[in-house]
Parts: sequence; structure tokens; C-alpha cells
Amino acid sequence: PRPTAAGGVPLDPSVAQMAPFGPGTSPILLWYLGTEIPAKAKKEVSQWDEQIRNADQQWQRPVTADVVGMERAYSRSFPMLSVSRSPLHTSFGLKNYRDWLIERRMQAYPGTLLWTWVSTEPSPAINEQRQAAGWSPVVVEPELIRLELYAALGAGCRGIGYWTHTPLDGTGPGAVERKLMLALLNMELELFEPWLATGAPASQTPFKAQLPSPGKLNLDGLAQDNEAQRKARINAHKSKQDVVEQSKRDLEAAIIKTDYGLLVLPTWFSDDAQFVPGQMAANNATLVVPGVGDAYRAWEISTTRISCLDSTRVAGGKQVKLKKFDMTAAILFTDDETVVERLRLKMNTLAEASARVSFELARAKLDRVTEIDRRLHELGQGHRNAGNLLAEAKQKIKNAEANWQQQRFHESRKESADGMQFLRILQHDYWIDAVGRLKNHAAVSSPHTLCFQTLPDHWEMVGRLGRATHAGGRNLLRSGDFEDFETMKVGWKHEQVEVPGVRAVAELYPQPHKGTYCLRLIATAATGQDPPLVINDRPVTVTTPPVTVYKGQLVRVIGWVKVAAPSLRNLEGAILYDSLGGPATALRWRSKCDWQQFDFVREAAATGEFTLTMALTGLGEICFDDMQIIPLDTQSGPQTTGDKPTAGAGRGGAFDFLKKFPRLGPKTEAPKAEQE
Repeated sequence: PRPTAAGGVPLDPSVAQMAPFGPGTSPILLWYLGTEIPAKAKKEVSQWDEQIRNADQQWQRPVTADVVGMERAYSRSFPMLSVSRSPLHTSFGLKNYRDWLIERRMQAYPGTLLWTWVSTEPSPAINEQRQAAGWSPVVVEPELIRLELYAALGAGCRGIGYWTHTPLDGTGPGAVERKLMLALLNMELELFEPWLATGAPASQTPFKAQLPSPGKLNLDGLAQDNEAQRKARINAHKSKQDVVEQSKRDLEAAIIKTDYGLLVLPTWFSDDAQFVPGQMAANNATLVVPGVGDAYRAWEISTTRISCLDSTRVAGGKQVKLKKFDMTAAILFTDDETVVERLRLKMNTLAEASARVSFELARAKLDRVTEIDRRLHELGQGHRNAGNLLAEAKQKIKNAEANWQQQRFHESRKESADGMQFLRILQHDYWIDAVGRLKNHAAVSSPHTLCFQTLPDHWEMVGRLGRATHAGGRNLLRSGDFEDFETMKVGWKHEQVEVPGVRAVAELYPQPHKGTYCLRLIATAATGQDPPLVINDRPVTVTTPPVTVYKGQLVRVIGWVKVAAPSLRNLEGAILYDSLGGPATALRWRSKCDWQQFDFVREAAATGEFTLTMALTGLGEICFDDMQIIPLDTQSGPQTTGDKPTAGAGRGGAFDFLKKFPRLGPKTEAPKAEQE
């Protein structure tokens, strides 16, 4: 509630207060003042908080809010504070998300109870736009909700809210899976609640797992393949190599210290998992946990079994090993056997429902994946081993249901997890085949490679690209070569945010990729001043003049970028995004690099203006040059079902982008689930 004047204008506390809240408000648990409240609203929100507290003196219920920036100042008013963002389907990965939450927690006043919203679906604007264009909706894989939740718990969030835009009993793609995954996660939270609610995050520790070696690429087999088959095989082999290499930095466990012992949450923060999670399972995960007393025993806890783990004292702490690890786990170190017994009693109340929800979730996902697989086969992009992988998943789910009926609840849940693994293997292989052909190998380079559900739209777009021609061979972006300052005065927008201790500028700079000048964005510490430890604002932003794009038109964006100094004091890095995809589809650069090309395609869902935005989100230096916005017209309408994408011939060098898009041939080998 809020006292307002005519027209809804809030009234100042000095002139208006609310009447004391009566017994009719007794069911209310807390007051929530809003989501993503900006720093500039601090004074107004503080006054509103004062009005509520004055009216609520009988119950003195908590007041909370979700804020963006000024966490320390806000947390003085709100000891229970939310900070939130969604990493899903963006170039801001799950590990970056975990680190961002830790950074926000450290900015808040000590002792603040930090909580966050976990996103469970894309924003309505994204899917409304896709629906209007006749495209498939973006779907959040249920495993992503799990990974996002565990990242938040590992960052020290002591409260979780699930953010939804549609009813939980909806019937759209992925809706049933979302509801079932939330039910499953809530059971886990209920089991771990004593530690999560009262604990303090102590540290993050890396761990290892036994991953199969990708081996050497079969060169003899490559010689017998066509071009598409070779590229598919090479991409699959490189993906396996990347998984092994990345696991060295992607496997981390959060340690939460409480009076009840240590709760350890190992999590697999796989690179690019925020788009389409892969298998993300392994055998023999080995953890060394520091700060564990000699009398402490290790227990692996789940909603269907609590089992004692062998632990060994080694340099740096106690070592434990999980025979099987699947995305996330929970290990409790305690010397109190009564705590373990209470856990078992709680687990017994959850086991049957947890196992049932697990196989229902796997079955719902199987149905959706099977449908997308069918569509991809119709488009000529089918995976040769899809039938085997789907059959394996179906059998695992059948076994899970049979075990549940026999009240073998732990075995049932594990069979369901194995079935989900087979489905993720297939989904990820399909996604790698699509993204591996993008020139930048970045999922955000196509509007339809952000998730598995939209891959049929991607291949239909590729077919249109194969039939496309330049619209007059024109670059619509005036002064994209940054050679004429006078023309840049028309339409280009340069914005700066004043940040204490920071000096920022956008300028034409005489060290280009080619020609005489490039565009340089630079933010450094002001002379004799210390910049903030965390810079929440973008010190400098440049936006291109708007150009007109038409409904159904494909637009290719090409340019060159150089990071002369890596981004510091903000995890976002330097970013570039377009007005069709918005900040969610931004390309990001965080590390120093020499000139490199970026190249992406957008598909206009409606006629309107198209712009590009470049920004620094912290201290750093980045240069852009030779930027082009090239409209592509198609010689025929949208691709029909059964039409196979082909690389067409355009004028000049327009279709370098398409050299990564030969028609995908069948694969020759099927990966095995780690838990088999």
C-alpha cells in the first residue's frame, strides 16, 4: 500500500502517512516494494519504507525490495535485500552469474540476508515477438533452472524466488517440465534448509572428475565423408576436447559453514550451458574440502538416499569421492549423528514424491525433444544416432517408473537422471552442429541458436540465407568506417555516465584495423582518484544512427573489434548489441585481444528501426572499426518444410558468413551416458 495524490502521485511522508494496518492484513508475511529498483530511486523508496513501517508497528513485518546498484545504501534500509539478473540464453555464463551474485553480496551491508529471483522462462517480450513472426518459442531447459538455483545458493543467497510470467499449470512447450523441476528443487531446498537458511558461504573450491578422453580424430573416416559430414565430425570432436579442458575451471564446489557442520554443493558450471546444457555428468568426482574437523564424517545427501562417503585426510583438507556426479550434488560434513538421523526422517517423507516427479519430468522432456528431433529430420538436419539416444532415454524412463512402482525410489530417481543425460547429449550435439558453423562460434550470432527449441527456425533461416542476395550491395551504416567525423555528427549518439573517480571518452583514434581512424571507447581512473571497486554503470556508450529494416528481412552485421585493455571492475566486459536482439544477445569481450572480426545475422520480426550499441561496462579500452549493416533480400519466401538449406551464391564477398553453413550430414558415432 502507498498513499498517493490524485493521478497516483506518491505523497511525501512529511505530508501524508498511512493509517495503522488492521487485523485484515494479518496473513501478509512481508512487504515487497518492487523489482529492479534503480539507484536513483533510493530517496523515494526510503520514504515509502518509512510510511509502511509507521503503519505496521503492531506486526513489524519485514520490508524487502529487489534493487539495481547502491546495494550498501539500500541494505541499510532493507536487511532482507534482493539482487537479480538472468544469465539464461545470454553470453553472460552461469559462473559469471555466480560471481556477479557474490560481488553484489559483498557490496551489501554485512549481515544482510541476500535473496534473488531465479528466472524460469524468457521475458514475455521475447516470445511475443517470436510468436508474431511465426517462430518457435524460446524454452528454458529444466536443468538450467537447477544450475541457476545452485549458482545462487553457492553465492550465498539465503532466499530464492521463482520468477514467472505465465501460470505454472500452463501447457506451452516446456511448461510441464518447469513445474516438475520446481517441485523437485523445492524438495531439495526443504531437505537442505537448516544449512541454507543459517549458514554463511565460506569459499569456493575446485574439484576434479573422471572424463573420457576424446582420443584422436579418425582421419581415414574424414576422408570418406562429404564436407558437411567432416565439419560435423570435427565439431563433435572439438566439443569433447573443450569439455575435458574446460572442466578444469568449470567444476567448483561452494562451501557453506553452519553450526550443524559444512554443506558442500559441487556444481558443474559448463561453458555455454546457459544456452543448451550438455551431458555434464562424470564418474569419480574428487573433492578436497578445507576446514573439516577430524571427527567429521562425510554424507552424500539427496531426496532419495543419504549415504556415508569414505573421506581421507590429505594436504589441504579432507578428500571425498563421488562415484557418479550429475550436474549438482550435496555433501554434508558433520560430527553429529542426530543431524543425520533427522535428515533421514525428512528424506523418507520426500523420497516417493521425488522419484515420481523425476520420471514424470524426464518423460515430459522426452516428448518435447522427440518432437524437435522430428522437425529437424524433416529439414534434412537429423542426427543419425538420434533414434538410439531417444530409445535409450525412453528405456531409462520406463525403468524408472517400474522401480518407483516397486518402491525402489533411489534407483528410480537415478534411472530418470540417466534418461535426462541421453536427452541432453542429443540436444547438445544438435546445438553444437548449428553453433559450430557460425563464423564466431557464438550462440548469440543467430537469433535461433539461443536454445534447443528454436533450432528448426535456425536451419530454416540458413536456407533463406542460401537463397539471399544483397539488397543493392549496400552498407546501411553511414560512417561505419569512422573515417569522416563530420558525418558522425548526424545520428550517432554518444552517452557518458559520470562515475566518481573515472574518466571516460569515446573518440576517433588513429590506430585502426584499416584506413586512418577507428572508434575507441576508453574508461580509466581519473588522475589522483580511486575509482569504485565495482562500477555498476556504463561509463561510455555509443549508438549508431537508426536504419530501417523490414519484416522478414535478414540483416547481417560485420565489423572488427580490438580489446587494448581488458575490462576491470565489472564482470560484464565490453559489449555490442543490436536493437532487435537487445542487451540479452550482446557479444562480450573481457580479455585483451588484437583485431578480430565479428559477424552475426538478425531476422526482423517487424518493420522498424535497427541500431547497434557499443559500451564499456567498467574500466578498459576497446576499439571498433569497419562496421557494416547489410540487408539481405531473399529470392523466394520462407523455407517450406522439407526444403534443405544450401549455400547460395551472392555478389562479391557477401556470403562468407555462409561458408560455415553447409548442409549437415549424418553423424557416425553416438556418445555414451557417463552413468552407464
